[in-house]
Amino acid sequence: MCLASTIRLVVPPSVEMLKFDKWYHCGIIIFMAMTLRLNEEEQAELEQQAKLEGTSMQETVKKAIKFYVDSTSHRTEVFNAAKKISEHHAEALKRLGE
Repeated sequence: MCLASTIRLVVPPSVEMLKFDKWYHCGIIIFMAMTLRLNEEEQAELEQQAKLEGTSMQETVKKAIKFYVDSTSHRTEVFNAAKKISEHHAEALKRLGE
């Protein structure tokens, strides 16, 4: 009995691979496959979530990845904006704190 499940994902190539100077890395392969190994508990949770959503396990994983990337990107943007504003208004913030 296999303790780890394997799911094949197809992910688009990175933007770097599509640049002209990297043309020889692309060939005719437009997408790359990825193997995701899950333990039995993770597999069961994924199956349950996919069933609840009425989608395949692959689609459920792709949605989860997109959600993670989007939320992480948003947090980073907010953090960078807050840092920029606090640096720009450092003197005023210091005076407000006194």
